[in-house]
Amino acid sequence: MNEPEKNSALIICAHGSADNDYNRDFSIFFSKIKAKIKKNVFYCFVEKSEPSIQQCIELVSKSYPSINFLPLFIFNGYHVDKDIRNELKIAERAKNAKINLIEKVSLFNDISTIVNEEIKKKLKTDKENVIIVSCSNSSENNLKIELNKYIEKICPKIDNKFSCLSGDEESVLTNLDKFDKNNINVIVHPLFFFGGYLYKKNIKILKTKHKLNVLLPLSYYEEIINLMVHKLIAQPL
Repeated sequence: MNEPEKNSALIICAHGSADNDYNRDFSIFFSKIKAKIKKNVFYCFVEKSEPSIQQCIELVSKSYPSINFLPLFIFNGYHVDKDIRNELKIAERAKNAKINLIEKVSLFNDISTIVNEEIKKKLKTDKENVIIVSCSNSSENNLKIELNKYIEKICPKIDNKFSCLSGDEESVLTNLDKFDKNNINVIVHPLFFFGGYLYKKNIKILKTKHKLNVLLPLSYYEEIINLMVHKLIAQPL
């Protein structure tokens, strides 16, 4: 490790959850990232888990005057645009640290390409393929628009596709009732990095009526891991 690397650190910031599966998945994900990067890597959470952003920066800034900070979020929602930016401004003033906010991984330019290949593996030529992409709900007005654009990007040649915000599962089931139950292949893509409560909730409700082909959380795919690693090591020291 050269001298600039010794003076800099990377922080990965996730949402956080009280769900054991989420925390297990995050721990595995972080271990893989750290093993590949071989730099000074730390983590924090916006809520529900520890350390918090301030707790992490409090610790890291004691040893590293320069910090690269990556938000592990899919959409540019309130947490990214408001919470994290405000927390980093407070930390920079309080700790006199230089913090570089790394642009999050692109849903459309990065993630969509990887997911498209995974969906292709689950398509069936002898069935009518149906795609459902689900994600957590939000007060952000453009979330549904972004989600629908994403769906078009990952499966442009499939006619039957639905978005499902958390809490909308019953309306999606109503749409599925229009199909011949014995002649459809229902592919569900829960748009989450880790297998927490909301990831499992979508699947639990949808599978009450249908057999599902479910994509894994994003962090399970090696291509996603490599994408994160490339983004982190490309940062200036």
